[in-house]
Amino acid sequence: MIWEAELRKTQAVTSCKDESKVKKMRILCNRRDGRRKVGKLRDLKGPERLLVKTEENSVIPYFDCDDIRCSQFGNISHMGIPFIERFGVAEGVTYIARMYVNLERSCDNDAFATSVAERHFPSLNVSLRKAVQNPLLVSERTPVGWQASKPLDDPKSTVKLSYCRLVLHYLEWLAAVEELATLDEKRRLKLASMHVIPLLLLTISFNTFKHKSARLLLCNGFFFLQEKQQSSDKHCDVIEMIVNELEKNIVNKFRELDVCEEEYVLLKLVLLFTHKESLGEESNELMIRLRDKYVQILLQYVKQSQKDCSVEKTINRMSSFFELLSSLNKISEMVELCLVHIVALDIAGMRGELTFDLHLREHW
Repeated sequence: MIWEAELRKTQAVTSCKDESKVKKMRILCNRRDGRRKVGKLRDLKGPERLLVKTEENSVIPYFDCDDIRCSQFGNISHMGIPFIERFGVAEGVTYIARMYVNLERSCDNDAFATSVAERHFPSLNVSLRKAVQNPLLVSERTPVGWQASKPLDDPKSTVKLSYCRLVLHYLEWLAAVEELATLDEKRRLKLASMHVIPLLLLTISFNTFKHKSARLLLCNGFFFLQEKQQSSDKHCDVIEMIVNELEKNIVNKFRELDVCEEEYVLLKLVLLFTHKESLGEESNELMIRLRDKYVQILLQYVKQSQKDCSVEKTINRMSSFFELLSSLNKISEMVELCLVHIVALDIAGMRGELTFDLHLREHW
């Protein structure tokens, strides 16, 4: 296959010693200047999939607090949102939020587990195109299992299983976002590959907060150990670093803000429609409109759900949400680089057509 040939070419790029790779990862994690290069692994992705972006391309500049202070909350009623036109602003916003909360729980599948006999094992030998059309090709639809029950002693033994179940969760959720139907297949696939890491990290982090876990949760009942794992595997340092960053900057922020499920699902939609790369002029305009739509819905929900909440407090809460997304994007860049390395070297059996499409493919 073409993707296998391209992966074989990338192995030459990543043939440096393990210790050197870890050192580069540490430099990436600790640096402040986003314009620095990330080492030879940058060559595994084309210019359209840059791993490091300047601050101007982060989420924050799209959110203008001063503009919202000057606007009227009632403006959302003129955005042509069917539920709001039918039920009014307050009930319409609540209905939309609850609809996406129910979707999230359906993707978790913790209440109603189904089993497909021939899909008991995870599979990466499927293209993203086919996976989007039928997510069950990736994994069986088992309960996602957010409750912490098993320490993650050996990440390599569970990474493929957990990855496939989380990707299934993501693809099922993505399929239910009806606005994506307006994009052609090429742009839907590009959007899916661009946002898989930040959206999965947001999902993991929120559920860690929701289930009151002291350490970061993974699906299938796994949680990361409190103490640093003693292992000769150089990748453990990188994993520990990423876990600590998520706990410190994302999970703790969820705790500080005491984020409710409705706010989380709306924030997830804002993140989905915050595009980092061009999808074409017409699609870019659509993405901006959809992002503004869900920013306004989230803003209205925060306003009406916080009792005795002043406009200033509402704006401050919204600003905190977007600071969280900015931090998440930076961590996502580290995770993306780590996955490029893992897929290229076929660590833990993670090389496959799906992971190539999601993390290595340059063009659609």
